[in-house]
Amino acid sequence: MNNINNVAGRLHTNLEMLCNHRTYSVHQVRLGVKHVLVSALGESVIDVKHLIEVFSADEQSNTMAAFNYLLQIHQMIDESVKVATAHGFDPEHYSNPLSRIKDALVITDLNAPWIDYRAKIDNGDIRAVKFLGVESARLENTSTILIEQDKLNELLSEVTELYNLVQNSNLPFDVQFIILTQLDVIRQAITEYRFKGVSGLSQALERSVGSYALNKERFEVVEKQFQEVGKFKMLIAKLIGMTAFANHATAVAERTVKHLPQLPEFIDKYIK
Repeated sequence: MNNINNVAGRLHTNLEMLCNHRTYSVHQVRLGVKHVLVSALGESVIDVKHLIEVFSADEQSNTMAAFNYLLQIHQMIDESVKVATAHGFDPEHYSNPLSRIKDALVITDLNAPWIDYRAKIDNGDIRAVKFLGVESARLENTSTILIEQDKLNELLSEVTELYNLVQNSNLPFDVQFIILTQLDVIRQAITEYRFKGVSGLSQALERSVGSYALNKERFEVVEKQFQEVGKFKMLIAKLIGMTAFANHATAVAERTVKHLPQLPEFIDKYIK
């Protein structure tokens, strides 16, 4: 599995998951919110939609979610081509393989056997995507660290728990609306991490911190009566620490933690 956290690296990870799915021991079938794990089906049996549902970040099991996943893949391919072009890389080495992969993933029938499309994707082209991620990271001197999936899952669980708590609370409507809106933004960024990386989390963080800063006085008044506000601040602080860790950027924490002065321990936990 690739651990380069740039657009080409994330694209390679997704392609590996799709094209080498038989290396995974289970085929995940979603029934509402309950996930049931069953034995992997043969390549000739799995249709495109069910294969994509295994790896899609979208919790909904439907055609739109599958097309959305494919759209994200196509967008990452386009962005990777731009990276290869910007660095002046030989098109034969990178841009052409990306174009071939994109053409192979023009899927109009989600019920068609996945093997029909997999046969069009050359393993050499997938390796080219991996090398593009490595080379672009070297030239750009990027030092972004991948956030462990366990930490993302833990954060997503906390977001969902807090969302339900706030939704069922007696918080004033204006504060409740602000918190729920920002929790939705954070949740979306977590589920899209495999596509957008830490930049998506950073954007969600900026929105949440900005929203808190704009309403700081209101939050401070309400916090005296409702613990949900404090929990929301703790969640933001945890996100600050997580993105700062991924970016090797203590400046991120220093710039935003001023709005959450009593929670430096969350920053220390993820930066050390």
